[in-house]
This record gives sequence, structure tokens and C-alpha cells, in this order.
Amino acid sequence: MKDWNRTTVPVVVIGDKIVCPTCNGSMLHQVEVKVWFRREDADKATFAHVLGDAVLVDRKNYGNPSPRRSGLKIMLRCEWCHTDDLRPSHELVIYQHKGETFTEMRCHIEDES
Repeated sequence: MKDWNRTTVPVVVIGDKIVCPTCNGSMLHQVEVKVWFRREDADKATFAHVLGDAVLVDRKNYGNPSPRRSGLKIMLRCEWCHTDDLRPSHELVIYQHKGETFTEMRCHIEDES
């Protein structure tokens, strides 16, 4: 089963391009977007999930990368090192916590369990 690795790697930008943390290639395709807008410490968030032509809007906070505020996840697929698979290979995460904005990259890995 594939799962997102919770060990994060830095987001690397060369010039004006985000590069793949696996191969340093710049051919990253945006394949899915999840957005949470949450007022500080609110129980619920406004959640939007865009996948292909579909858009889901809900009032949930599950999966939000921010423990207190808003968050954003952009699922990416690297054209160079994941050519055989249309599923996302990386997840760019941007979130707010205590007034600061954080970025991290998560990589898709095989979970042996």
C-alpha cells in the first residue's frame, strides 16, 4: 500500500521553479488540490477539494496540515521520475501556525505494512 511519508524534505526552488525532491527535475504537474480555510482554533473549516473536473466543498477540518489555522496541499506528479503512474508522487504543503507560514514537501513511498 502507498502512503505519504511524514518525514518532510525542504521545498527546493531553482529560479522560479519548484523542483522534484527525488530527481531535481522541474516537470511537476499539479494533479489535485486541497484547501482548508479555518478561523483560529475553530472546530470546523471550509474545505475545498479539486480533482480533475470535480470540486467538493465541505465543512471539515480532517487532514488540515495546520493545527490551528488554514492549510493547503497541492499533489504533484513528477514527469521525469514517475512516468508510469498518474497518481501523485509528491505533496507540497503550505500552512499557517501562530502567525507564520510554513512549507514542506512530502514524498510518496511504499508502506510495507
